[in-house]
Amino acid sequence: MKKLQNDALQITGIVLSLIGLATLLQPLIRLLFGKELIYRFPGVENGWISFSVWAIVLLLGLVLVSITKPLNKNDKPNG
Repeated sequence: MKKLQNDALQITGIVLSLIGLATLLQPLIRLLFGKELIYRFPGVENGWISFSVWAIVLLLGLVLVSITKPLNKNDKPNG
């Protein structure tokens, strides 16, 4: 499969991946410190649905990163 050269999609994928990873791991880290395991997504009350939405965000970000070419080092602005 041919990869796309689209920096905006690459950056969007990186951001979505980091947000998805952080929101999935943060409740697990809190669990290690004795807090309750709760996944939250804005507007969603059920924890499993929230977990699923964040997992989809993570997967969408990983898909965007995998279908795009890496960012070029030569495209950095001088300064």
